[in-house]
Amino acid sequence: MVAGNHVDCSLLTEGTKLQVEAADGVYYAASVVTVSSTKKRANAPVKVHYLGYDVEWDEWVSATRIRSKALKVAGEKRDPQKKEAKGDVEKICKPETQVASASVAPEKEKQPARVVGFDFDCTLTVRHFYKVLAWGYTGAMEVTGAVAKHFEDFVAWCEEHDLETCMQSSSRRQDVMSAALEHFCAQASAQDFRELFREIFLGGEERIALITKWLQRMRDEENCSFAIVTAGVALTVLRALASAVPEWLPFFPSDRIWDCEQGRHASAPNRMAQKALILRDVCKEAPKILLVDDTASREPVPEWLLKGTNVEVFKGALEYEGPGVSSALLAEIEQAILA
Repeated sequence: MVAGNHVDCSLLTEGTKLQVEAADGVYYAASVVTVSSTKKRANAPVKVHYLGYDVEWDEWVSATRIRSKALKVAGEKRDPQKKEAKGDVEKICKPETQVASASVAPEKEKQPARVVGFDFDCTLTVRHFYKVLAWGYTGAMEVTGAVAKHFEDFVAWCEEHDLETCMQSSSRRQDVMSAALEHFCAQASAQDFRELFREIFLGGEERIALITKWLQRMRDEENCSFAIVTAGVALTVLRALASAVPEWLPFFPSDRIWDCEQGRHASAPNRMAQKALILRDVCKEAPKILLVDDTASREPVPEWLLKGTNVEVFKGALEYEGPGVSSALLAEIEQAILA
């Protein structure tokens, strides 16, 4: 290849079969999802799907990671009647050959991702998961206000599915939320819990799909990552996601799910301040962190703490103990984190 030329991906179309080098250095069979011609995607213009793997593994890749006869060098005329020799194909398609010849600029080092840190209850959920189970289901505390209606909806769903609506036995465990979830899952089937959590606590399949699509787009196209910091119990959040919403696990892995009891900031002014401090501890390299929490208007974080952590608080109209993020609020969150 002649120095200064670039690999032309125009012959790659949706469904084109090829091989892609993954992070482990191994080439996997894949197919093209789409090819972008935008400047933003110049370094990684091809979105691929790994055959036999879930769509959560789809990613944007550079031409240097692709092996395909459909790749060609820009400016190079190809005789349609002439079949390239195997060695010529390798020169065009092998990523290591392209990088060595400098005909394709190496990808820029990926910058640290911006982080959107979500509260869980009534931010990602539409009903208060912690209070419904830890307070209402156990009878440990009276549920009032908006959460009283959340608990009524939970009870109605359970009665419709012939499930107990309260704990029939006490637990000596200090973590009442974990005890409540363990008790509920012991009487309900895995499918029952999955349906309950998706319908009652996440608002149904349409809302789940909306949030999933937004998370994937923000991760793949805007270099954003995500975390959950809850005033509840991180372990029960992880259990709920793993059991009922596995499509969210790529965005919220276990090392990005925290609760206020796990941090080192017990003396912080309030829970919101604790969450900001934990997010910075967990996401040290993030150039920007946005905390999205339905309690933001009730627990203002001191300006000195926000400045010290370089964390911003989302100021949109997220209702306290309300139905959580919507399509409109996600658009506002996107605007805020990318500003």
